[in-house]
Amino acid sequence: MREVDVKTALKRKYPESVVLVITMDKEGKVNFAPICWATNASRKPRTWVLAVNKVHRTTKNIRNTKEFVICFPSEKQIEDVSYCGKVSGNEVNKVKKCKFDLIKSKRIKVPLIENSVACFECKLFKEIRLPKIDHIIFIGEVLTAYISNEKKRLFHWGNYKLDIVK
Repeated sequence: MREVDVKTALKRKYPESVVLVITMDKEGKVNFAPICWATNASRKPRTWVLAVNKVHRTTKNIRNTKEFVICFPSEKQIEDVSYCGKVSGNEVNKVKKCKFDLIKSKRIKVPLIENSVACFECKLFKEIRLPKIDHIIFIGEVLTAYISNEKKRLFHWGNYKLDIVK
């Protein structure tokens, strides 16, 4: 082992899994945000943990509605997921620009995306704000889970490059 700067070492973490976080504002406008900083946190209750930049629309939406969907996009959704990571929901209506087929969730108002590998309806369990950190940690309790026949999901390879693992 040799010591290197953190930026150099972090390049070794790729590929990392991509989730699409789906949120909705109080007026019902849906937003999509591709996020790599997401993981399961516990079994009882079953939870997901997300790190979201504090200035993003996703943060505002989760705080206001206390719910969100974690979606594992399929390889067929790569163009729309990539687009969602390059534009802000504060400036663009991503629903109108993307070809996602939205379907009704069972227990929350935020919709699911049809033909995703898997989706999880989540209710906000806890928010953690850390001083001097530009991201907010959201812990969501999983209420309902879904799968489709799609199996190949997206991974982030660094420098905004998305692909499947071959």
